[in-house]
Amino acid sequence: MYGARFSIIQAFLKNVAVGAENECWPWTGSMRNQRGYGYMVTERYGSTNRLSAHRFAWMLANGKEIPTGMVVRHTCDNPPCCNPEHLLVGTHADNMADMDARGRRRHNTQRGSAASAAKLTDAEAATIRADYFAGGVVQKTLAQRYGVSISAISLIVKGRTYCQQAGDR
Repeated sequence: MYGARFSIIQAFLKNVAVGAENECWPWTGSMRNQRGYGYMVTERYGSTNRLSAHRFAWMLANGKEIPTGMVVRHTCDNPPCCNPEHLLVGTHADNMADMDARGRRRHNTQRGSAASAAKLTDAEAATIRADYFAGGVVQKTLAQRYGVSISAISLIVKGRTYCQQAGDR
């Protein structure tokens, strides 16, 4: 993929816009995945591999391989960034905790009536739960009454969607 004239380090540096120490250094190469992370294609022993730009940046800066099972996290939340000062090694759980703390994980950012696709209010969901658990009404009837699917009612009843306050259990 890269000719003998370029080492992998030269090819990498050619595709990174290195800036000030505290700035993001974006991957400027043409290859990015759907989430915006840059990558290079390398060939070794006749095998073609993708090499994530931010992971390579961390390894280059630290002079060692990323430990098995670990991920490289961005402190800047900028997927194309290759600035080693913005990169930390951690577990997948660490990465998910970062996402939660910054409000970036999709299913944690908007719940219940705050979700953009919500068709019910939190109060309606509480009423649905109360009516269902009081008995005498089935989920299909509740779905028709509120204009939502039976599966939506099921998720509300199970407490998987919409906030469930202590008083409406």
